[in-house]
Amino acid sequence: MRTYFNIPLRRFDVRIQDNRTGEITEDQITFTKQQLQAAQTVNQSSKELIHRTYNRRGFQVLDIGKAAKCEAQLDLEGLFLEVADE
Repeated sequence: MRTYFNIPLRRFDVRIQDNRTGEITEDQITFTKQQLQAAQTVNQSSKELIHRTYNRRGFQVLDIGKAAKCEAQLDLEGLFLEVADE
């Protein structure tokens, strides 16, 4: 029997600047809807979460695009077999 787990995802296009080199690049960051909801429980917006995540890695966020939404489906049986074979 196949069992599946659906994960709602949100991806943001982000323009960032490397604090070490000053280089400006385009990037994407993806969160689960649960991660974004958890941030909201401590009064942190998705934008604040993105800023905090990049700041920890030495980048400054210059611009954040609108979230693209999709849902990923994991095949739990297939995932288990893949991990168990390692």
